[in-house]
Amino acid sequence: MPSDKKKKIICVIQKGLTCLMIISVCYLLWYQQDSRQSKEKYERLVSMTDIEDVNGSDQEETSGHILENYQSLYQVNQDMVGWIEIEDTDLSYPVVQTKNNSYYLDHDFDKAQDRHGCIFADQKCDVDSGNHIMLYGHHMKDGSMFASLEDYKEKDYYEQHRRIKFDTLYETRTYEVVAVFQTKAYAYPNIDSEKAFQAYYDRIREAALYPAQLSVEYGDQLLTLVTCSYQMEEGRFIIVAKRVE
Repeated sequence: MPSDKKKKIICVIQKGLTCLMIISVCYLLWYQQDSRQSKEKYERLVSMTDIEDVNGSDQEETSGHILENYQSLYQVNQDMVGWIEIEDTDLSYPVVQTKNNSYYLDHDFDKAQDRHGCIFADQKCDVDSGNHIMLYGHHMKDGSMFASLEDYKEKDYYEQHRRIKFDTLYETRTYEVVAVFQTKAYAYPNIDSEKAFQAYYDRIREAALYPAQLSVEYGDQLLTLVTCSYQMEEGRFIIVAKRVE
């Protein structure tokens, strides 16, 4: 009898492990399929920005008019406020903004439910004329969205990717990285006054993982990219850049 009871226990354990393995495989297959579909959706959006004028040159900026590259995308989603890109990387996404910072955590550019979410600007930002734009994106384990920002931990990577392109709907812009750091949960800072700006810059310079080649002064236009860091509880990995073009 003891032997039969032991065999039953082993059988139950084996069945439990088999079920767990099946569930794990199913989840992995779903995760891969979901990641592939998300990648394909954003590749489609990238293809919609690939527009040149009849002379083959890049688009020209016209005051008050949406850049030609982004007109079709804006028709798809009028929450769109720009496009973020880091050359020689896969980071190239539309940027949206609403009055609710939570919405695009789990909705894509087409406003469909998606765990990847969408890159979005803080609701407090004035993207077109403000001096500080803060963008958020998930640190996805499939490497998408803002996951690649953590590559900036390495100074060699920073040296090769110092410049970040962020276009608004109305003008092209280029920023250069001035600080890379990790911290706890991070809120949009008030840096309207010169004193507040200097205090903020002193904090990020002290927290920086390594010195950057550019400094910052009051009046500079800043771009901050924020994603999760798994190195600490409620951690954030942050890139701060200033506009140079």
